[in-house]
Amino acid sequence: MDRQEIGGYCCEVFVGSLEIGNLVNPLSHSTDVGFGWERLHQIVEGKTRVDETSLFSQHLSPLVRDHRRCLESLWRAGIKPGGRGLNFQCRRLLRRMLDHILPEDQFIFQEWIEMEREIRNDRLKNAQRCWRRFRDRSPEFWKDTFGIMPEEIKYLAKSEK
Repeated sequence: MDRQEIGGYCCEVFVGSLEIGNLVNPLSHSTDVGFGWERLHQIVEGKTRVDETSLFSQHLSPLVRDHRRCLESLWRAGIKPGGRGLNFQCRRLLRRMLDHILPEDQFIFQEWIEMEREIRNDRLKNAQRCWRRFRDRSPEFWKDTFGIMPEEIKYLAKSEK
């Protein structure tokens, strides 16, 4: 069996110093054409950053708008929050977004939101029982023991007041 090496010709397309696409002929018999939709929008709309384009909700902070767009892509691809791999990444993003859910997101992610809020509330209730005794423990302790992410520890501290 012949072994083909990856190699060949490449042509990159730049606008200013921003690469917006490339043409690659990796095996000398086919051409892979890649153009970033977001980057093309950035150029057409004259923006300095991708998240400033009309593809993103501008009334949100840059981090939240990026998380929201990623969750929307996962939702459309049928990837649901879960415990492993891409499903876990989906769950982590959703957990981070729970405090920033907008009315329009309620409709899109309704099932996910309800499920994750319920899971988070159960985890927090279990962890709150031990907060006074273990409050000085590391974020890793809270994650490994109760599934509490570092950004969720603030809810345990609030429960003490």
